[in-house]
Amino acid sequence: MDRDLGWWVRIALDGWERGEGPRYRCLAAALADAVERRLVDPGDRLPAERLLAEALGVSRGTAVRGYEELAGSGLVERRRGAGTFVRARTAWVRTPLGTRQG
Repeated sequence: MDRDLGWWVRIALDGWERGEGPRYRCLAAALADAVERRLVDPGDRLPAERLLAEALGVSRGTAVRGYEELAGSGLVERRRGAGTFVRARTAWVRTPLGTRQG
């Protein structure tokens, strides 16, 4: 289900900026936490990077890098021209954010 940007900012990502480390990693961790808490379901689309970055007051590069972290861990799938979608749990690699698969 597509949720509006306000929901992402107020509910799913509330407090994301209080995490430790680089901002992109804090954003990725907050998104991963929203998935773990089942606020979003497999197949749900994440907000567009540009819109999310603007709503959170960060650069688009921060949002892109955060999404790349999630994709690298297998949590989301990026589809060119369609968006970024939460993958089914069986597809998750269970590697810590910030580490790449070999």
